[in-house]
Amino acid sequence: MGSGCTAGEGVAEWWGRSMAGKAMRLKDGGWGQRIRGAELTEFRKRVYLALLEIPRGRVETYGGLARRIGCRSPRAVGQALRANPFAPDVPCHRVIAADGSLGGYNGDVTGREIARKRRLLEAEGVRFGPDGKVDAACIMPPEELPLAPLVDDERNSVDDVR
Repeated sequence: MGSGCTAGEGVAEWWGRSMAGKAMRLKDGGWGQRIRGAELTEFRKRVYLALLEIPRGRVETYGGLARRIGCRSPRAVGQALRANPFAPDVPCHRVIAADGSLGGYNGDVTGREIARKRRLLEAEGVRFGPDGKVDAACIMPPEELPLAPLVDDERNSVDDVR
């Protein structure tokens, strides 16, 4: 059994059609510049820029993302993700609860939106256990993700996707 989580066979054809160019748009479309130029709080900009560092097929916890951006409140990160105007291109769906559960998505913690979050993650290659939680191999260890760049530091561009 491989230790990584990568997009595998069986990804729905509709997903391939609908997402075919999105990774390239993230890389070439200047999402980092769009975020930096948006009328958002500096905190939200930092959260959204950090999301661009989470590769397809992997996830990060709310707490891990909070630590990476220098925030002591995973809940504050969750609130910023709830208000993400760039979703799903800036992938807030790649952030989960510390226990491996999905947490919330689009303001909901159950129902249709959580099912959508799971479908997005599965289509990217994230695996789930029988308990519905994300396979631990798919969760990014903190040391594998860089500290989030300062919003105004152009040398630390996160416009590309791994």
